[in-house]
Amino acid sequence: MLKDILITQKRDLERKLSEHYVKRDSSMKSFGSELIKVIIGPRRSGKSFFAIHNTSKKKSCYINFDDERLANLDNLDELVDTANEVFGNPDVWIFDEIQNVDNWELFVNRLQRRGLNLIITGSNSN
Repeated sequence: MLKDILITQKRDLERKLSEHYVKRDSSMKSFGSELIKVIIGPRRSGKSFFAIHNTSKKKSCYINFDDERLANLDNLDELVDTANEVFGNPDVWIFDEIQNVDNWELFVNRLQRRGLNLIITGSNSN
């Protein structure tokens, strides 16, 4: 089931990449850095779209935690393993609405220590 969810989200990523995007001048020049990149803002303001299009030249993984099927996921290591399989060992990991995951900050810190290039988005103060 997890693999099916991520395959669906990969299709969402491909669809979003095919949509028209107006490039904006941004201070987000460091998408390739080892730091965890955080994009915050109100719902539906284009955070995910911005992240996706600014990493389009790299092999990216997009996981949307607003998907209710991921709400009760208790094995985040399985998620990472399955995402590596579905997205082909991505260079950039985009975690959309990560605040929906309990202890998300511990999870992303662990992945960052492993050397993953992470971009996280969120639309609330969590």
